Amino acid sequence: MSFVIVLVNFFLDEYISLSIIGNYVLKYIVASAIVMLFGFVVGWFNQSNFWMAFVYVGVVLILAYMVDAIKTRKDIEYINSRIKNYNK
Repeated sequence: MSFVIVLVNFFLDEYISLSIIGNYVLKYIVASAIVMLFGFVVGWFNQSNFWMAFVYVGVVLILAYMVDAIKTRKDIEYINSRIKNYNK
């Protein structure tokens, strides 16, 4: 399932041009749909509580994007410091 989500995210990033928020919302909807589909197939949850997929995916995506944003910020600061030291 992770491979399918990563593959879909790759194609969304490469071929669909949306705003950042639009992109995140689309990825959330697609990831929730994939989790829901796999969940029904393998029996992770009943059809009566399908909404759990939206909650679980939302929590995981929020945490993942926060970690990614923090890591990206640290990478930017590191690269800028290396450039500053190189120019001196």
